[in-house]
Amino acid sequence: MHAMRRLSATTPDRAGDHLLVTVSDNGVGMSPEVRKGTGLGLSTAYAIVERHHGWLDCRSTVGQGTEFRLFLPLLATETDPSLTGDTESREDEYRGTETVLLIDDEQVVRSSVARALRQHGYEVLEADDGQSGLSAYRSHAAQIGIIVLDESMPRMSGSELIAQIRSEGAVVPVVLMTGLGGLVEPFPGTRILHKPFTMREFSKALREELEKAV
Repeated sequence: MHAMRRLSATTPDRAGDHLLVTVSDNGVGMSPEVRKGTGLGLSTAYAIVERHHGWLDCRSTVGQGTEFRLFLPLLATETDPSLTGDTESREDEYRGTETVLLIDDEQVVRSSVARALRQHGYEVLEADDGQSGLSAYRSHAAQIGIIVLDESMPRMSGSELIAQIRSEGAVVPVVLMTGLGGLVEPFPGTRILHKPFTMREFSKALREELEKAV
């Protein structure tokens, strides 16, 4: 079920007219433990919504279903500093021209992240799981400036891939994305990025790791 309506938001720092989009189902629902393992897909959705100055709310009951509520502002005021050229100049700080090896098994998510990286000036190589990512790295190691990968993937996890390339002597910087709260930095030169995160946080982390490697 999808519903759209106009409402006046009253949450802190988010006053004003907003568009509410509701998407719900009557499926199995999600337990609190499952919700803690938020995938990159939902993390990307959070980032996109936040970039448009909105927010996303998830409510789920096991055995009854899940409801997502998306809030987007209908009109931004001219005095909103977040919509001025200052934002664009800050975003420019995190642009680059390096080649990124992007590894994620979710095709839609991978394509979205790859598109965002290219918009920031990066070249992107894509792989759809850990094993394919390992093969891609071995074939293009000389041109890859950084690896961005998800932790939870079939055939080979993100941590397993990092362990393998480090055992082969690779010193390429890595950004490992995860929804697992207890994961710590597994190897030197690896940045853990916990979900959910914004695209600004993602771009900033990428730039910082690349500059460390110079």
